Amino acid sequence: MNTYIKKLKHILPIFLLIYVLNLILFLGARWLFTIRYEILDINEEIWDFALPIILPWIPILIWLRPRIGILRFKNEYSKGPFYLQLISALTITVSLMVSQSYLTTAMGKLEVISNIQQIESISKARYYKLINFSVDPSFAGVSANVTVTGKYNENLNLELFIGVPFLPEAKSFNEEEYKYWYGVKFKKQISNNLNDEEKEKLYTDFYEESMAIMEKYDYHSLDHFERTPTSDDRKYFLQAVESSIKRKPDESYIVLEPVQEKFENKNENKIAWFFLAFGIGVGILLVLMMFSSYKVSDSEILSQEDETEKDSLRDMLEYLLPRGNHMITSILLNLNILIFLIMIFSGVHFFIRMDLVCWNGGQIEELKR
Repeated sequence: MNTYIKKLKHILPIFLLIYVLNLILFLGARWLFTIRYEILDINEEIWDFALPIILPWIPILIWLRPRIGILRFKNEYSKGPFYLQLISALTITVSLMVSQSYLTTAMGKLEVISNIQQIESISKARYYKLINFSVDPSFAGVSANVTVTGKYNENLNLELFIGVPFLPEAKSFNEEEYKYWYGVKFKKQISNNLNDEEKEKLYTDFYEESMAIMEKYDYHSLDHFERTPTSDDRKYFLQAVESSIKRKPDESYIVLEPVQEKFENKNENKIAWFFLAFGIGVGILLVLMMFSSYKVSDSEILSQEDETEKDSLRDMLEYLLPRGNHMITSILLNLNILIFLIMIFSGVHFFIRMDLVCWNGGQIEELKR
């Protein structure tokens, strides 16, 4: 039991420190740069998925990995150290995803306006409640997106984005005044292992079913609207708008999506999920540490871990410097890091194939194979 407590004191404080720092820095950056001052207009999926997945690994590899490396498992080639790092990263990742989702919705104020044109007179908000509004379904635009997902590319995801313009309050207006659009999204997943003819039929059926729903769509069946932020959905909604107005819409165009859920319930259960994710992650870590031991004294542990941390950090930084027998590798690695950062800040989604084609000059048909 004493040995287990020593292991907890050796691993847990560093993990908790990394956990807390990730939350503070990530949520602080999200609030400061996108909510309070709107300095960065980064794709929403970057905040929701990419950064929570990537960020935890940096401090884990630098500070937690050396401490885990001192633990001894029965099997010399055991993946125990890797699993400890993986569970640590997953715990932080899920917590970041839940907490930043809570922050976004909790800080969002519901703006109540009497008509659509009042959006211009209030500060940029995420949520709106429209007292009176009408739309023009005859001027609707449509855009489609197809993506492949799954470990073995076995899923084909079909998406339809439909934009319907809100009618201005003025009695006389032209289509150029259609700046505000009611966004409706349909999606369906089919097997990617079907032949082309079957896929085409399923897509056609999906399209026709969606159009049939839109013919009877109740535009007023909602609690409030959510403004579509910078995201892949917004990109495809604007493509739907473009198909209707026959010109490329600028950033002043606003897409509002209907939300059925009550505004006051938007954060229901998120706090519970946050603590549940943390509890499960820490619980698994505690169990995994039961299957490890160490054979060195406390003083040797501290000396060894300090040296290991210095060596790991130094080796990582030195590998980024182009020299010696890894010059070409270091240059390529630095270029990839630079391109990745440029892609993030330019709004390119690194999971979407069509975006990547524009960056690497590849052929679309090659990616479809």
